[in-house]
Amino acid sequence: MDYLNTLIEKDRHETYLTRKNILEDLIEQTFKILKSSTDSDEIKEEAEKLVDYRLQLIDINEYLEKSK
Repeated sequence: MDYLNTLIEKDRHETYLTRKNILEDLIEQTFKILKSSTDSDEIKEEAEKLVDYRLQLIDINEYLEKSK
């Protein structure tokens, strides 16, 4: 059972690292859109996405910090 729990935790950790990388890429893309857009609706939508991505990233970083 310990072996199984270890595998599950390792997989969970790798999943969180993958999510972190994806979110960082999404944040970078969102900043590019915000810098180049002049449409206020698009800016608002992208800003909302950015806040959501940042909140998710904070949660992921907290998990990764605790799991060290």
